[in-house]
Amino acid sequence: MNKILEKKIKQSINNQLTFDGEAAFEILLYDLDLLSRQDLQRWQKGEIPYLAKKCRCSERHLAELLKYFRNYCNQSGLIPGPFVELAYTKSGDQKYGQRYLRR
Repeated sequence: MNKILEKKIKQSINNQLTFDGEAAFEILLYDLDLLSRQDLQRWQKGEIPYLAKKCRCSERHLAELLKYFRNYCNQSGLIPGPFVELAYTKSGDQKYGQRYLRR
């Protein structure tokens, strides 16, 4: 992963913690301009069956982003919080729905 993208991911997570008190993967996707606000809102309402369908990247890239997201949250001392019950991928994999909170 390149340094510019790493910096954007860290900035998104830190901003989320400041304003929402938690870090969420779908907000990271929005912050990286991989997901539109409209599609995010439609997914939250259940109008889109799974989030990856509307992302502007491959599921492979989503998996790489998730890995970095989770690693940075763990390295920052954040603790796993509640899961979002909506589908992120066609298979319904819930690992994308993990929230991270401050200790």
